[in-house]
This record gives sequence, structure tokens and C-alpha cells, in this order.
Amino acid sequence: MGKSRTGDAEIRGPCYPSLAGLLGQWNDDRIVVTIGPMTYHDLYRKLHVEPFKPFRLRLTNSTVIDVREPGPVIVGESSAVLPVETMVDDRGVRIARNWKTISIAHIVEFSDIDTKEESKKRS
Repeated sequence: MGKSRTGDAEIRGPCYPSLAGLLGQWNDDRIVVTIGPMTYHDLYRKLHVEPFKPFRLRLTNSTVIDVREPGPVIVGESSAVLPVETMVDDRGVRIARNWKTISIAHIVEFSDIDTKEESKKRS
């Protein structure tokens, strides 16, 4: 756990950022911000935002995984299964060809994928 102090704000927690894990509290005229690991609740909330927006997961080892649809993701208490390679069969059904099981505690951040920019790259 790292600890730093800047002005009147004291920050406690691990050395990696976790935007979803920020909790603010008042403590003796100071704001204490605790930075902690992601939880399955954080991932579940991100998957169920209406309307769904594709996003990218960044893990502690700098791996990135794009989540383009919420349906094929399986969320457990400490891990999640995410498709990393999909295909559409001749009947139009999208299936997973390859997937990864990740530790939810290793998720560092979520970032939105600009689907318009992705479409331009494919053209």
C-alpha cells in the first residue's frame, strides 16, 4: 500500500489507479481518498450501463481486452471470462472462438472505445 499527501488531501491505497475503486471520506478537515482494486460490482455496473458502450479493460500487466458486447462476459466473484476472439457463423450467430479468464483484482481501468474511430480504421 502506498501513501502520499498533497496539500489537504491524503491518498492511501495500492500504487495502481482504480477509478471505480475511489471512495472519498472527510477526516479532520481533510479528504481521504482510498484507491483499491476493482470488484465484480464495478465490472457488472460497466457491463449494464444503458445504452451499452463498448469499452477496453486494462490489466495490471498492461494487457488490454476490448469488450464490444456485454452478453458473452461471465462475471464471478473474483474472476471474469471474456471473449477475445469471436466469429459470426453462416446463420448470423456470434460465437466465441477464444476467451480469457482474468482476475477482477487485476483490472486497472475501463476506457471507452470510440466506435466511430474504429469504423474509420477498418474502412
